[in-house]
Amino acid sequence: MGVLADSEPDVIQRIYVDPSSQEITGDTSYFNVQRFFRSFHMALFKANFFSVSGVPIGYFVVAIFAIPLLASMITALVFYRRWWRNFLALKFGREHRAFWSSAHKVAGRWSLWFVSIIGITGV
Repeated sequence: MGVLADSEPDVIQRIYVDPSSQEITGDTSYFNVQRFFRSFHMALFKANFFSVSGVPIGYFVVAIFAIPLLASMITALVFYRRWWRNFLALKFGREHRAFWSSAHKVAGRWSLWFVSIIGITGV
């Protein structure tokens, strides 16, 4: 379990406490990777930057960019027929172009789940 504490002015720490024994197990800075992305997506790093009906503008920016992301994923599935058949197919041949083309397609197929999660949660 994490507890937030400010020991100095403008310095917030996250203190980890064992819920059963109430012992402090460690502490870290409040600003970590999770906090970075959450602050970026919520308010574009500005606490009182701009909001619409109390909702930070970052939510709208993320939603606006999620729509073309989902659209590009859907068009890729429409134009690349039978994409599920060659899920791991890498073509090795004499030409480097064939290899890099197939590597690009494999990377795109394997990133579909990630793109769909980002797009759906963004909208």
